[in-house]
Amino acid sequence: MLVELYSPFLEKSPKADKPSRAVEKTCNYVIKQLSNSGAWGAYAITRILQLIAGEDILPITNRLALFTYYGVNSVPAVLLSLLRIERIDSLRLGNKYIEEGNLTASILELKLWARNKSPDEIKRILKGDDNRELDNETLVILGSD
Repeated sequence: MLVELYSPFLEKSPKADKPSRAVEKTCNYVIKQLSNSGAWGAYAITRILQLIAGEDILPITNRLALFTYYGVNSVPAVLLSLLRIERIDSLRLGNKYIEEGNLTASILELKLWARNKSPDEIKRILKGDDNRELDNETLVILGSD
């Protein structure tokens, strides 16, 4: 159904059929709007819980809006996203940070953790099992370039 809907907007290239820039921009816009709406909804839920339960709610509940907005599942990944690191890179680095037994996370701790890793190890984490193309911006932000 989507192919039929968007086929007039798809460019035919000799290499492969690739979506045009307009379709890509539209998808990015929709995702951004959903992320923003989801974050507002998560904030509203958090605020209701705070009003009902007071200080008895878990501290992580206060971060629901950030988890939703950035589309990540851990505090380290949220903090990395705040540094403008792509979502998938934030997820991979955040998971590795937690796997290594780090119990607390701050932007400073995450940057120090990344700088204590060799550039090759950071690249291996970022590439993952699917051998994803590296985002050089992430390496610059982490100081691992």
